[in-house]
Amino acid sequence: MQEFLVLGNVPGTSLQITFTAWLSLVLLLCLAALVILRSPHIVTNMYRHIANVRAEKVLRFLQQHNLL
Repeated sequence: MQEFLVLGNVPGTSLQITFTAWLSLVLLLCLAALVILRSPHIVTNMYRHIANVRAEKVLRFLQQHNLL
């Protein structure tokens, strides 16, 4: 923390720190946007997987009891 304060008082470096902070904020926002855009596919795949597992269990039950 002390180094940051000293670095901020050096002429010309505070602008660079601000630019780095803004750049990291923009990159974080882009990453969050990608996660949000990808999440519907992840949720859909999760529900599809659950449906497949349930279908397999029902099919196995019907086969075990000779109902199929």
